[in-house]
Amino acid sequence: MPQRLHHLRDRLARKRGPVAFVLSGGGPFGALQVGYLQALAEFGIVPDLVIGTSVGALNASIIANDPTERGAQALTQVWLGMRKDDMFPGGRFETMMHAMRRGSHVYSNAGLRRTIASALPLTFEELALPLHVVATDLATGDEKWFTSGELMDPLLASAAMPGVFPPVEINGTIYIDGGVSNNVPVSRAIELGARHIHVLNVNASGQGRALNRPHDFMMQGLVLARGQRYRRDLEKYRAQATIHEFPAVQVGHIPFTSLEHTERLIKAGHDEGLKFLETEAGAVAAADR
Repeated sequence: MPQRLHHLRDRLARKRGPVAFVLSGGGPFGALQVGYLQALAEFGIVPDLVIGTSVGALNASIIANDPTERGAQALTQVWLGMRKDDMFPGGRFETMMHAMRRGSHVYSNAGLRRTIASALPLTFEELALPLHVVATDLATGDEKWFTSGELMDPLLASAAMPGVFPPVEINGTIYIDGGVSNNVPVSRAIELGARHIHVLNVNASGQGRALNRPHDFMMQGLVLARGQRYRRDLEKYRAQATIHEFPAVQVGHIPFTSLEHTERLIKAGHDEGLKFLETEAGAVAAADR
């Protein structure tokens, strides 16, 4: 490892306050986070706590279970093993029929449930690091944070994109995707006292969506709304912590239900993550001279 990379790692090890990883939602773009996490592990940057929304909650939970390079590789294998028919079963015609029927969702969350069951322990308490997972109360729109107890339902709730996956009932309250209320939960990291926050935001990162159909405009509006909240939070909290924002990666448009680009996205996240961390290391070294 180059000397400046050791310097960054050592500098962060002498931090005041904990290091947090914050992982956004983003559907198939969650594969970019896998590459980012590989790069962080290679630099020896280990979090004290992990915070996630939606697909980022799944990634965060696997890293919280093992925050080493071994954990990053385990996460990589989980993603490479996921198949579209497991997560989004049925052809285009069947999907259209489901979309037109009455009900709350188009796809079952059974595939996601199997993935969680095969990759993770049963409870938050069995993880190596504190994990914070956000879902959204369907009745009020309020954030709900899960940090203890059974792990499965909070992860399913956090990923329950409205209309796509079924809402999840936990203790009598119905929850949907955490990205509706807080897609990039920097605010939670600040509340928990983090002083170095690594933000892995892949909310429709660099996808260049063409606006041709009503659905495209709806999704673009959602992306813009999430982005506005994130930018406001950054302005609000920059003075309270050092925030390391991983760069957006230009990967082109990828449909929400596509898992065909996973390997390419992981590599892109890894390559850009390494470049970003090398730049950060150079800035740290220059500041110390």
